Amino acid sequence: MGSAALAVTVMLISAMLAACTGAGTGPAGGGPAARLDPAQPAPAEADAPEAAGSPACTVSVRTPSGQALRLEVAADPVSRARGLGGRDGLEPGTAMALVFPEPTYVTIWMKDMRFDIDVVWIDGERVVDVYPRMPAPAPGTPDEDLASHTGREPADVVLELEAGTADDLGLKPGAHVQWEPGSPVHLCRPTARDRWG
Repeated sequence: MGSAALAVTVMLISAMLAACTGAGTGPAGGGPAARLDPAQPAPAEADAPEAAGSPACTVSVRTPSGQALRLEVAADPVSRARGLGGRDGLEPGTAMALVFPEPTYVTIWMKDMRFDIDVVWIDGERVVDVYPRMPAPAPGTPDEDLASHTGREPADVVLELEAGTADDLGLKPGAHVQWEPGSPVHLCRPTARDRWG
């Protein structure tokens, strides 16, 4: 196959992957969905590790206020895309952590959400962005009208908390958290096959 034909084939496969995974002009999947920088390729769902993102994969994080949160970790593409969509709320003292193998730009949107949330983007132990009180949509809201936000800086963990919680816990840009007993990136890490999921 010539180099021109190979280049066209690669471009077509990239376009098909982008269309299937939601990369490109609009978010896709459940909500609040995590969507990567459209320039990054995404793996097939079959490549997602089965154990990652299961409810059994939980860690704790100590916040700037000194309080600890118990985190349900979503570390595979399916769990991250689902996020908190379809739930009616969170238990007190808990949150969801969308975990990525390395820092990347992540967009969160509110598809299938039933309650408002605070969203916190974290790189390592440093908070890089916060979207307070991202509103849940009214039933029947078209996807293009759903609230969304892309973190200002790359993050390897995105926390989703009940609205109003981030401020109470001192989670604001520049603040630091302490993972207990270690970062969810280490404890519930996606596999190499999930590198860009």
